[in-house]
Amino acid sequence: MKINLWNDFNRLPKEDILELEEAIQTIERAEYVNWYDALPRGKVNEINLLDLALPAYLSAVPNFKSLLAGQGWSTLESKLKDASLALEEVSDEIELANWDDNAENRELLTKLFMSCIGGSNKNFPGFGPAATTKLLHKKRPHLIPIIDSWQLGAWGKGRNTWKTKEMADVAFEIRKEIRENQSFISDVKDGLSKSPHKDLSDIRIYDILFWENSRKLIERG
Repeated sequence: MKINLWNDFNRLPKEDILELEEAIQTIERAEYVNWYDALPRGKVNEINLLDLALPAYLSAVPNFKSLLAGQGWSTLESKLKDASLALEEVSDEIELANWDDNAENRELLTKLFMSCIGGSNKNFPGFGPAATTKLLHKKRPHLIPIIDSWQLGAWGKGRNTWKTKEMADVAFEIRKEIRENQSFISDVKDGLSKSPHKDLSDIRIYDILFWENSRKLIERG
């Protein structure tokens, strides 16, 4: 599998080649799969207060005080309803690899991200790209990839200053990666058929391989 990684050592993206057995072992060793990925999705077309805690199970702990700072519960409740409506517009049956890359779908994805993200959008304060996509991935595991600062950096986007539209751009770059490596990912899933991780989506398999191998690349310097 040819995969685009983030190399923090020289601030440049780098491609790496992964072997099948190595990829399977990498996923089987990923302990966080046992808690984040094992969590129930809840209602697939609803984002409620408890769902805001989902990113915490993958090292993106929300600041719940900031979520209510300067606004009451009624305001946050209204924002949760708006996010749920945006989520409902994107079918749970869509798979990223098979979703057409066009202006309409990019706009739909950007709208969904904007309904949750904090920053200048001020919807869920404290929710950056990582927390937002770790929340949404649980609701749309076959469509929403996890986009953190490493993913933004790997595709030449700002890691500390970013635009919501860029998150949609990165999602469609990931779509290309998955499509180009579909056969490899299928072989990984076959290799996990008797593993507790056998139900991971194609996107999640890609994400784990990206993150773990970027981390190794950084450690090697």
